[in-house]
Amino acid sequence: MSKRRIVKKSPQIQTILVGGSKAKCYERILQREPTSARQELFLEDLLEALDENIPNFKVPIYDPSINKADKTVNFVPGAEPAMGYSYKELKKIARKNNLKLGSKNQYVLFVATMILRLIDKEVFSEDDAWEEMCDNSQPRVYDHITGSYCVAGKYDLGQTLKVLEQEENSEKRWIAGTDRFGPVSTIESCSDICIEKFPEYSSRVGWFVLEENDERTLNNRKKIKEFAVNSDIIKNNSHIPSKKYETISVLCSRSVKYERLLTFDTTFEPYKDFQELLKYVMGIDIPAFKVPVYFPTLNEKGLLQFIKMPGLPEYKKPLVGLSYNQCKKLAKKSGVRLGTRNQYILFIATLILKLIDSGKSDEEAWNIMYNYLNNADDRLFECIRGNHYKILANDVKDDSYYLCAGGRFFENGSANTIWFMSLYYKPDRSSNSSIGWFVF
Repeated sequence: MSKRRIVKKSPQIQTILVGGSKAKCYERILQREPTSARQELFLEDLLEALDENIPNFKVPIYDPSINKADKTVNFVPGAEPAMGYSYKELKKIARKNNLKLGSKNQYVLFVATMILRLIDKEVFSEDDAWEEMCDNSQPRVYDHITGSYCVAGKYDLGQTLKVLEQEENSEKRWIAGTDRFGPVSTIESCSDICIEKFPEYSSRVGWFVLEENDERTLNNRKKIKEFAVNSDIIKNNSHIPSKKYETISVLCSRSVKYERLLTFDTTFEPYKDFQELLKYVMGIDIPAFKVPVYFPTLNEKGLLQFIKMPGLPEYKKPLVGLSYNQCKKLAKKSGVRLGTRNQYILFIATLILKLIDSGKSDEEAWNIMYNYLNNADDRLFECIRGNHYKILANDVKDDSYYLCAGGRFFENGSANTIWFMSLYYKPDRSSNSSIGWFVF
């Protein structure tokens, strides 16, 4: 009997099928009444994409990794994502592997597909699905290993920015998504120099797509570390902030709603100073985020939680007396982060707008925020009670100092200016009058 040669097949590339511009499923998306500026921008992009003749295509569920020896592209979990390549290098890699970089309009259809998948497969509400993709997509786990942070069957959404196909004869590069702190739906143009001259500083990967009928398998048979044995990722995934926490959604910095605060006519210097700060922050691209309503405490596992304070045992009082460095470590361990000065400014601006929406006059809203009392019985402002300063993250990588914001209650009955900022130079300094200001 003749011996037959046994051929071991390589694993098939796992993908998500994305409907083309003629797919009827996107009609559900177009019926959306946007609730944020980013949702409005995404709907505009979607209308543009639907006008193009885009066929169905496939998106690998993992970020690409590259065998540096032969430039073979893999889409597998547990590998190092293919960061640090210039646009020209990505184009060569795509050609060698019979791939192509996806276009801006394909990326828009992909995001729309992800919204539908969240609603249909993850049982998200429509509002939560849109918010996840368009407003608040920062990953709850951050580790540059492919196979991190699964959302509706797609991994690595918030781990790296995605480099898209450039428009013909354009000197700009399309960059999409987020690398920790922005919405997945974001698509922005980036200077040619930023990618070509300094690729080594980039957390960007090529966004490769396949044709609908492409059933290829991986050619690289090198043993790959399985995602399931990566205990750090599995451990961190258990620390994802729960959706059960009550939060306040803060608008992105580009929201036109903030313009009302800039037109508030005042001669009071602190208000004018805040307007100048807000005007500056509106010129920076800061995505929407959430602030927990209640002060942080620790759960039984020593991780941060944000629950209503009255009635808690003595040992679960608000988590005060921590230094900046301790707050940073605890935030990382718990899958959240300290908010920055610029985020705090947007937070205060959002609260002023919420007061106005509740029926307060502009002047009343500004005055409430300036003289906020410690004992005010209002769920909306639980997270800014005037009896504690708020420890903020540094805006830059240098952690030799940190900022404190907000007021501290005094016996005269009034808090310091809520948007008060104070600079400290000792990150290991702790104070019982300060508390970490964490955001999602």
